[in-house]
Amino acid sequence: MVKHLPSNRPAHYLSLRWKALIVLSIVLALVNASLAFLAYRQAAEQFERQQIEVRDRQARQLQALLDDGYRQMSRLASLVPLLGSDRSDQDIDGRLHQALKNHGFMLDMEWDIRSVYWIQPHIRPILLWPDQAQALPDELAERLRDAPEQTATLLACEPDCYQYLAAPLLWQGRSTGALALGRSVADALLAFHALTGAEVAIIAGQARPNQFSAITHPDRIEPLLRLSLIHISEPTRRTPISYAVFC
Repeated sequence: MVKHLPSNRPAHYLSLRWKALIVLSIVLALVNASLAFLAYRQAAEQFERQQIEVRDRQARQLQALLDDGYRQMSRLASLVPLLGSDRSDQDIDGRLHQALKNHGFMLDMEWDIRSVYWIQPHIRPILLWPDQAQALPDELAERLRDAPEQTATLLACEPDCYQYLAAPLLWQGRSTGALALGRSVADALLAFHALTGAEVAIIAGQARPNQFSAITHPDRIEPLLRLSLIHISEPTRRTPISYAVFC
């Protein structure tokens, strides 16, 4: 019977030097991972700050274009009565109707004015031009009733997105009512795109968060805007309006 004697070969253990090298490698890997994560965080935060600055600048640019539209509309509101005849016996209603009948097309072609209304105290707003146009928003008339001596402005999308301005009108030295103009926002959105290179859409109300009431290049950009929305809200309205900008 053969007996197996225990082997006298030494057991294989890592030397202290190899153990130190392994620990050092792990520590270096953790340090490099931490540095990479910190660098990523800093880059992401810097990018987000830059995006916020870009969005703020674009919000100011878009608002400036809309404000410029209101200023043009205010000048046009004072110009419309002068387009009528010079008959001294003609009242303001007749003068406005004649002016818009003869020159309404010019307001549309030159300044993109889509509708004109005549608002008198305690009387429902009257559509002067054209015969078929969307109704004047009640919110604008309410603002005018609250401050009849002040110009009222409103951005509304019911159903199309218009800028509205109602300016008090003086006739023969006394206040006779207010002339309201409606203008499409399409030119302002296209001007914003030409100025910044960014696409923009307008969202009206909270019930339709992904339904764009007005948009630049809808076929190309609408899917992108649905995925990446940046809302620039107009909080003073009774019905919320947001501008979604895609950079």
